[in-house]
Amino acid sequence: MKRPALIFALFLALLAFAAPSRAEEDSPADSAEELMTPPASRPAPRPWEFSVEGAWWPKSDSRDAGGQVGLGEFRVKLGRAVKIDRQLRLTPELSYAQVEVSAPAAARLPGSLYSTTLGLRLDHQRDREFGYSLFLAPGIAGDYRAIGSDDVRVRLGVIGRFSTTQRLTLLAGLIYSQGYHSLPVLPIVGLVYRPDERWTISIAAPRPGVSYALTPELKLALNGEYHGTEYQLHQESLGARVIRYRDFRVTGGAEWNLADRVTGELAAGYAFARKFIFYEQFAAGHPDLSLDDGPFARASLNLRW
Repeated sequence: MKRPALIFALFLALLAFAAPSRAEEDSPADSAEELMTPPASRPAPRPWEFSVEGAWWPKSDSRDAGGQVGLGEFRVKLGRAVKIDRQLRLTPELSYAQVEVSAPAAARLPGSLYSTTLGLRLDHQRDREFGYSLFLAPGIAGDYRAIGSDDVRVRLGVIGRFSTTQRLTLLAGLIYSQGYHSLPVLPIVGLVYRPDERWTISIAAPRPGVSYALTPELKLALNGEYHGTEYQLHQESLGARVIRYRDFRVTGGAEWNLADRVTGELAAGYAFARKFIFYEQFAAGHPDLSLDDGPFARASLNLRW
């Protein structure tokens, strides 16, 4: 199936849900981050949400690749929050991501990688103390030179939130990624502590962090992040059928209200333990490629209506 036809078909599938906000991202760690964020206590007056995000990793040396490797990423998302009743909320969302890889020919890396994901999240706040979230996120991730059943990745997740006090919330859950070779089960465990209205301290895997609301319009944050997404390959010359890019990050950034309906975010940080990992190798195969640690930057715009 051609890429434009695929994306159009998934948009039609989204509309079939009748009411598509933020559900799940394009990697298990991103999905865990979303589930760790509880839904708003009141329905959003503007339930539709559209966001655009870009990230950039400047070229870093790689002895394994025989030169320097750079990365760029673009994401776009569309969704809508749907209130079922006072305790239940449904959030479908469609997201598309594209990763561009700049590397020497000898590295045998794909030039572009894509993922298209349809996420569906259900939030149930039983009472003031306890709530939980469930999600299902099927998607297609690969080089899109061809698309088959092996390109399909499905993520399932559940998380429970128990507020022992107004300031302390305990988290426990997991993400299961069908089709993944590495970390098919990603646990979510920890706590979130809010000493006052401005500070939020998250001591929870896989995304610990702290944020401070400097003003009602400006929030600062410092986070630890883990990222890893697998893609299906359809190029015989690469010597493998699946590739995974993985890194760990320390990120600092700011989020502020640019206008009544527009929110912007700028973040920068340092990525380490960076690696391209290859699975299902054949013929001559493909060794894993390690990249030097290095900085990265990220920017996003979010529109609600």
